Amino acid sequence: LMPTGQNTVTVYGATDDPGNIYVSRAHWIIDYQPGALLAGEIYTFGNSGDRTFVGRKVEGMAEPGTLELHVPEGATEISLDDGALGDRFQQVGSTIYDTLPVIPGTDTRQIVLRYAVPYNGTSLDLMQDFVYPVDQLSLLIADAPGLKAEVSAMEPAGIQELTGQNFQIWRGSDSEPQTIEVAIQNLPQTSDIA
Repeated sequence: LMPTGQNTVTVYGATDDPGNIYVSRAHWIIDYQPGALLAGEIYTFGNSGDRTFVGRKVEGMAEPGTLELHVPEGATEISLDDGALGDRFQQVGSTIYDTLPVIPGTDTRQIVLRYAVPYNGTSLDLMQDFVYPVDQLSLLIADAPGLKAEVSAMEPAGIQELTGQNFQIWRGSDSEPQTIEVAIQNLPQTSDIA
């Protein structure tokens, strides 16, 4: 006798409407070295609909783009943990597109994005676009003596030590798609290298 088993396979319809895509959690972590700001962004996406989001045609791309991430103007050294630019992820201007479909559910996709933003002097103004509604957003900026940061649309939450380093923390929640502006002053200059 052969053992028998049962498998359940869920099949979803498809849609090209991104209206049900959201970010349940986003962490934006900023560190720096003299002359360059180093950033990492961790996104956990969900799809509140009952259909798989298969993406939309994007000018300059052969296949449809699904999830859309933006990098600040002037960003360099862009990398992603789960695929290379030009392969699963495509870049058009300052936008990075995932090309994998997004199935319905909470926390169905996580993407980790890293980049650097060169700067001259000791200050930098960043603008970062969040394209989808975000349930919970945290921003961590590596702290240093005299470092000042102003952040739009987020509340300061003090300083916290993580892995032996202090970070200035900001939090936001239940936000609609928006642009967050971060102004950082008193960054180390290239001449500050010991």
